Amino acid sequence: MSKIVVLARPHPFIATEMRPLLENLGYQTKKPELLVDLDSMGRMAAGAVVSLAISSPIGETAEAVVRRLGAASDKLPLIFTSMLPFEQARQNLVRIAQAIQMSVTVLGVEDAMANASKLGKREAFVYLSKEDIAEPTQRRLTEKVISQHFR
Repeated sequence: MSKIVVLARPHPFIATEMRPLLENLGYQTKKPELLVDLDSMGRMAAGAVVSLAISSPIGETAEAVVRRLGAASDKLPLIFTSMLPFEQARQNLVRIAQAIQMSVTVLGVEDAMANASKLGKREAFVYLSKEDIAEPTQRRLTEKVISQHFR
């Protein structure tokens, strides 16, 4: 039986590029229709992917989605995505962590491999950009990070 990953704040990039990557790694993906769907999905998932895009079909901010997932499971590991390079996205992730009063380690793909002991934990905010999936060598590294984070 495959592990479930919640596409918690879906965006076209997640649907077209992240979903196939996750499914090729053996995960089953679930997409909520409403924010309330995250309650049950978050409890049964191996992890969740949250888009940092300004808008999302779920109609909630990334911060609201992270809060909801945290209420569903205080152990659920998260991966964040956007089109931005890691250094630009880092600020958004730090802001979200501060807003929800959570101490986290923000990791890009290279950082994640160097800090593998932090993977699989809620306190590790892992970030993937489009480039982390597009370039073949980087994609293999990204696959390892995902597999270790969503155990």
